[in-house]
Amino acid sequence: MSLIACIAAAGVLNTETTQAFSTEVFRVGRDPVYWVRREAAYALGALAKVAPFDLVFSTLVCLAWSRRLVTEALKRLVVQLNLYDILTKDRVWHVRQSALFALPGILSRLPAGQRKHLALSQTALLTRDPSRSVRSGVLEIMGEVIYSFRDDEGGPPTELVDLFIGRGENNGKPETENPPESNWNEAAGGPTWDLPETPFATRKPVERPARPPSFHSIFEDNSDSGSSSDSARELFGSRSSFLTGANQYSRDPERSLICAFNFPAVVLATGKDRWVELKVYYHVLTQSHVVKVRRTLGASLGEIARIIGPENTHQDLLPVWWDALHDSDAEVRMKVIKSLDTFVAALSLEDRVKVGKQLDTLWTQTLYGWKEREALAGLLGSLANSLAQADDFDSARLLAMRAIIDTVAAVREAAITAFPKLLKELSPNNQALDLAYADLYSLASTDIFRRRTAFTSACTALLVADHAHRLVNSDEFWSCLRSLSDDAVIDVRIGLARLVATLCERLYPDVYARPQAIADLIRKLYRDPSIDVKSYVSHLIHTPSSPLTAVSSSSSGQLFATFSRPPTAPSLLTDEMDDYEGDDDPAMDMDLENVDSTAQRQLPVEGSEPTNV
Repeated sequence: MSLIACIAAAGVLNTETTQAFSTEVFRVGRDPVYWVRREAAYALGALAKVAPFDLVFSTLVCLAWSRRLVTEALKRLVVQLNLYDILTKDRVWHVRQSALFALPGILSRLPAGQRKHLALSQTALLTRDPSRSVRSGVLEIMGEVIYSFRDDEGGPPTELVDLFIGRGENNGKPETENPPESNWNEAAGGPTWDLPETPFATRKPVERPARPPSFHSIFEDNSDSGSSSDSARELFGSRSSFLTGANQYSRDPERSLICAFNFPAVVLATGKDRWVELKVYYHVLTQSHVVKVRRTLGASLGEIARIIGPENTHQDLLPVWWDALHDSDAEVRMKVIKSLDTFVAALSLEDRVKVGKQLDTLWTQTLYGWKEREALAGLLGSLANSLAQADDFDSARLLAMRAIIDTVAAVREAAITAFPKLLKELSPNNQALDLAYADLYSLASTDIFRRRTAFTSACTALLVADHAHRLVNSDEFWSCLRSLSDDAVIDVRIGLARLVATLCERLYPDVYARPQAIADLIRKLYRDPSIDVKSYVSHLIHTPSSPLTAVSSSSSGQLFATFSRPPTAPSLLTDEMDDYEGDDDPAMDMDLENVDSTAQRQLPVEGSEPTNV
């Protein structure tokens, strides 16, 4: 049975093989050994997804072996004795649990009317199962079950949505209609956070259901089945207005985690027009004390915002986003940051500007972990695209400069990798672009060697990404290069040598067509006492073209940070130095083997300006 399930999942079955597999699954599904029947239930679900429609009904579901009987069964909507029905009523709960996981695959193959009939009847049956494991399994598949209705007119049945969020029926009307007015305070079960002040206006209170939920009984024994401050949210809104019994929704941590994982599928199936049915329970989940629940919701925040639209996102998700960024768990913050570009793109233009103005504050006051800053720095290009559409060109530019001068190398590398895309997004605004280049050139004259090294790395990234035109036509750029050629820190000179080598590779492969400024820099770097500096430019002295391997524009930022790695082909380097003829300068004739060991590269000490011996 396991082999049949694997082959079916691979999707390589023909009609004859599918018929044979289906017959075997039906035979084994009635085996006297329970764990054999359990395996047959797994194979049933895999086959239901790939078998032809008639075969699904005739063999796996209805046992009506002729097309005439299948058609008649569909017309009468009769659920006959079938393999799936047999397995879901098995006396052993292990078999029933395995069978229910075949339900989404079967539902995806049925017409709309039969899909709804089977889904409602099976969920009603299985949610009353004596086994807690079976009842828990129903909730695990509920996201897939609801998603199978995504293309049906009217979307998923209300009964299934109510079952997912744990809401009872209310005479056929959504329970958010005409709710009693009541506010939920944080003492009623919601967590509290000491959040910084935020400039968003408080949103409208979320309406509460009229009665306590009932679906939590799925996780209980049958015997029990009957039974921050306002200023901190001025900008992004407040979540302090909730139902009084909100803690009843999340009384079982397992249920909350399963629902959080399935929430994006349910929202995608229901659409933004039915978000009102889900938002109350969504907010309750975001205030769960279970950290895994908050991590899961944080990871899907951007996708949910994209589905429900800017208006609903402004009303219901901005407060969630702000609170999640200030969560006490670092992994929650990381999940939210990784989905930030998708989230910002889903906002209205007005909200994008508001969020953009908060990025600098978040960087300096909230993101203390370097991994969080690294993740945000990697999104600079896509964030700049969304903010540029709202005519906000400064927020991403300022954030980029903070990332490039960060004290952690990984953060700087991520920012440098995203820097070319950022400049591309700023190009429609000449003033913003001029400021970005001015910020870049200012790094070359700073007293901190890490920033001077970041300048050479960023310029190399721009050259690799075909942004060379503006650089080489700027007098300030050449002035920066000349000043860095005398830098006391070897790391800076290595970065400069690598930049010069990339310039020759990309723009001036012909030695006779190089500008005088390039020739002077090559000559000066070739005289450098450090072998690492010299290794990048020595082959450029005579050769008409650069032997360096072309660097792909998709290279990672780590490539730009590896300044101490010399070009390949060391034999070529030695031969060219031995064959050099022409200059009277004795430094140009210096053999690599005779370089004093004291000239080797030494790592600078943090906070100091090391010098060469």
